[in-house]
Amino acid sequence: MILSHAHVDHVGALDRLNEIGMPPVYASARTFHGLPDGYRPKNAHILPEPNAEKPTCWA
Repeated sequence: MILSHAHVDHVGALDRLNEIGMPPVYASARTFHGLPDGYRPKNAHILPEPNAEKPTCWA
């Protein structure tokens, strides 16, 4: 699962990850730390923030 931002209406079901097999969760540090208390999954992977000097496309 990839989180693009931490709005509660978009991440409100993170507390139900166990119902779908605890998939890995990927988010930038900014997004991860913006999650409300109780919504930070233990299986999260922090993605690097985009560098303004480099293109942000996936190659």
